[in-house]
Amino acid sequence: MRKLQHEFDIFIKSLKGNNYFQEYHLFKEDGGMRGFYVNVFGAEEFAAWINVEKYKEQVIWVIPKPDTEPDLVIHF
Repeated sequence: MRKLQHEFDIFIKSLKGNNYFQEYHLFKEDGGMRGFYVNVFGAEEFAAWINVEKYKEQVIWVIPKPDTEPDLVIHF
């Protein structure tokens, strides 16, 4: 899983311009405007990347949070 997260990170860093995984934020600062991209993704986007970009078929699903503590949690 860590290998996939690393590959996802490389994919995110390779994106240029407007895209589904980043938002452009524009701020007024010291009399001028400053803009930059902010990454916006979670488990759903990670799963979509694995299914669409990596394996080109559905191999992973996002499930609702269980009522009891799971044995393993993947953090983003």
